[in-house]
Amino acid sequence: MNSKLKNPVFGVVGLVMGILSISVALFQENLRETTAPPPPEKKSIKELAINAGTNYLREKFDEPVKPSPPPHKVPGAFSGIIKKYDSVEFVYAGLGLIAVALGVVSWVRKEQAHLASGAISLGVVAIAWQYVVIGIAIAVILWIVSNIDF
Repeated sequence: MNSKLKNPVFGVVGLVMGILSISVALFQENLRETTAPPPPEKKSIKELAINAGTNYLREKFDEPVKPSPPPHKVPGAFSGIIKKYDSVEFVYAGLGLIAVALGVVSWVRKEQAHLASGAISLGVVAIAWQYVVIGIAIAVILWIVSNIDF
């Protein structure tokens, strides 16, 4: 079978996944705002004063209450990972990995090479997004400095 007659399904899907992962990486702050929990309600001064008064009276006249033990945490692979990273980073890195994998499958199947290389490169850019942004910022600073006439 001729390689030009093959349907480049993996390459096209990988390219779409790469574009989607870069889009999520670009707009990650907006996505974090929409997925963040609502802020806690602010209590009025009256409610704070009532709570302080009841706590004071409880401490003075009631028997000391032993604090309940903290709930038992089950150790696991994802026990501390939520605090370190957020779900938006997992989404665009995961989509980037899928794009790279589909690009490699497309290349192995000898589909169109430009689709496979595009899917792989977009996936790698999405995975290493913070480093790409830092590299672009350094390049812009160097370009500005190089164009200054002394």
